[in-house]
Amino acid sequence: MVNLTSFFYMLAAFALSTANGLNCYECQTNDITKCNVTSCSAGEKCIGFGGSGSIIGKRQLSCHLCCSSDLCNSALCGNIASQRCEDDENEDCSKLNSLFQVCNDVKHARLVCPRYCNLCHIVDGEWSSWSIWSSCSVTCSNGTKTRTRQCNNPAPSPQVHGGWTTWSPWGICSVTCDIGMQRRDRSCSNPYPSADGNSCPGDSRDDRVCLTNGCTDGNWSQWSSWSSCSVTCGYGLKSRHRQCDNPKPSVLGTYCIGSSEDENICFDNKCEVDVIFTARDLQNVNPAHSETLIFTNVMQNVGNGYNKSTGVFTVPVNGMYSFSFDACNQSGKYSFFAIVCDNVNQNVGFASNNDYGSVSIDSTLFLSKGQRVWIKSNPYGYFYQVINCWNMFSGVLTH
Repeated sequence: MVNLTSFFYMLAAFALSTANGLNCYECQTNDITKCNVTSCSAGEKCIGFGGSGSIIGKRQLSCHLCCSSDLCNSALCGNIASQRCEDDENEDCSKLNSLFQVCNDVKHARLVCPRYCNLCHIVDGEWSSWSIWSSCSVTCSNGTKTRTRQCNNPAPSPQVHGGWTTWSPWGICSVTCDIGMQRRDRSCSNPYPSADGNSCPGDSRDDRVCLTNGCTDGNWSQWSSWSSCSVTCGYGLKSRHRQCDNPKPSVLGTYCIGSSEDENICFDNKCEVDVIFTARDLQNVNPAHSETLIFTNVMQNVGNGYNKSTGVFTVPVNGMYSFSFDACNQSGKYSFFAIVCDNVNQNVGFASNNDYGSVSIDSTLFLSKGQRVWIKSNPYGYFYQVINCWNMFSGVLTH
């Protein structure tokens, strides 16, 4: 007859050999009763033999073999204690969560990193014991009877979805002047989500641009020196400038008030060259629309500015010029005319049907060398010329 103690020892040894190297205490002897007696820590189970040779089916104060995993003694113990809430020592939970967000997968995280992911408080539901069988559904022949159980031993932790708190007030602007940023925050704690609940959708932080007063208002630099006169003789213009950089205005600062340029009249010696011209006798007394009036009889042309072939006066030197046009209008007709400088009307005039005789217009201009002045019909004219009424174009350099 097989020794009962040896049989149970062989059974225990078989169970330990299939534990896949779990962290169990082992005893190197064929007689387990010769192993030292130890005390199991909290959460460990006893998987050894008592002095009487029977399998120990509950946690003991002293034991031959202890293990922290259910698999180690599932074939030996009938009353398995709950597992400890410990992370898998073979895994780097911090790295797993950083790379793969393992804590978001509650089912997996509870098996690998429950403590790191703060899941130790989760309770899985367990069935209560079956109730007694009910009475048969019939009083004769074949029927059914039932029994029930509840998932309350213990009840599972309730699932809670997270909710946002209200936004905090806006924080102070990140700068004290010009343009900065403000932020406000909220937290997913109203309520906190349970481990298997949904986290709050959206962001926990909100940012916006904030505008304050300008850091620096602009101020003018000193005026530069006056430039040279724009003419070498007579009256001209000189200028000076300044910049809004003393200091420059900041982004929201006020720009300098006033102009960055200043001009003034200058006189640089009396011009040694006199310019004066007078021309009369129209080439065409009934000019077409906007036609240049050409005066063929040049009475004087000091400075050689007037061209009798084109009817155009070209300015020979910078200075102040005075021009005039005298028109002899036909009786009962209207004539319209203008003094033109570089295609811009400087003065316009007309003679009505009652203006039989001479009508004149004049214009004073500050001109630069090379500018051009002429008379044109505006848009048409009906002139006549006799010995005592001349159509005449004249000009003179005054300064």
